Amino acid sequence: MDSVVSQFDMGQQRLQQSMESAHSTEIVLEDILQNANKVLLQAVEVEASTNSMQQFSSQVVQEMEEFSSVTEQASAASEQILAGVEEQRNITSNMVTGFNELETLIIQLKELVHDQKEDNIPTEISKSK
Repeated sequence: MDSVVSQFDMGQQRLQQSMESAHSTEIVLEDILQNANKVLLQAVEVEASTNSMQQFSSQVVQEMEEFSSVTEQASAASEQILAGVEEQRNITSNMVTGFNELETLIIQLKELVHDQKEDNIPTEISKSK
């Protein structure tokens, strides 16, 4: 009987340690989620700035085309800038997509940890009865 009680106590201690570990993991995941949200907001701001720069570059290209004597050299330079801005916008867009996927995975992982904690709570209650 003492052995059973001892094993039960050890089981409860392990369960408590697991729950504490899950709670710690949840806190870390919440921090990661908050940081991911901050980075996502910054990426959205960068994307908005990139779009503004792209619009500005397009306007510059249009104005440069009006000046026939300088059009050839200025147009080539503006198109390079526009291509660079477009490339940066694509990279930023990919980053935003990646962060959205990361946020989704973090939320799913957080829900899994939360569900796991809920699954362990009834087990602890039934053992203590």
